Amino acid sequence: MPTPILVIDKLHIGYGHKVVIRDLSLEIREGEFVALLGASGSGKSSVLRTLAGFHSVMSGRIVLEGRDIT
Repeated sequence: MPTPILVIDKLHIGYGHKVVIRDLSLEIREGEFVALLGASGSGKSSVLRTLAGFHSVMSGRIVLEGRDIT
């Protein structure tokens, strides 16, 4: 199995003291198609903003192509 391009490991995202994403772990490999689905307010946009570097994490890590970008 190929090495993952993106690894999200035990990610916690929050605003102030409110946690919106708790303990998210995900691996995406080359050629995979991934969709984030969920109800309004479930944290989809927060995850995307964090991956883009617009929001910081409370804990956990994000590794892109072997480099920690957290």
